[in-house]
Amino acid sequence: MNSGWHHKYPNKTEVFGTESTTDPTTFHFPGFHENAAEWLVQNRNIHVIGVDTPSTDYGQSKTFPVHVILGRANIPGLENVANLDAIPEFGSLISVAVIKLQDGSGGPTRVFATLPPTNDCFMSTYLNIGLTFIALVISMFLTAD
Repeated sequence: MNSGWHHKYPNKTEVFGTESTTDPTTFHFPGFHENAAEWLVQNRNIHVIGVDTPSTDYGQSKTFPVHVILGRANIPGLENVANLDAIPEFGSLISVAVIKLQDGSGGPTRVFATLPPTNDCFMSTYLNIGLTFIALVISMFLTAD
């Protein structure tokens, strides 16, 4: 999801949409709506969802329904992904290199894209779209109602 939030980095008050960047109850930033996440899981063959904001859920969320939906479907969520505005809508291959974690709820990952050839270049090019945070499935979400 390219919300355009990348323009707010690295200013924490703009990224989190609040002067109280240590108080999650005041966060205000865009994320996926739970209906959109459910639709993607049910109607598309997706392996990962990424956003350019601090969470796949919107900032004011208290129950994190998108995390729950993705967790039940065993789909990781990428947060704070950089340079999404540079990815063409069609023809790119996005790769996510993760480290193996045990008993963790998330961790850092390297995300990069192979861009399709252009008229100027007959070879695919690579774009580093950031060292980001991947929210992995945790057992709490798998058993939540």
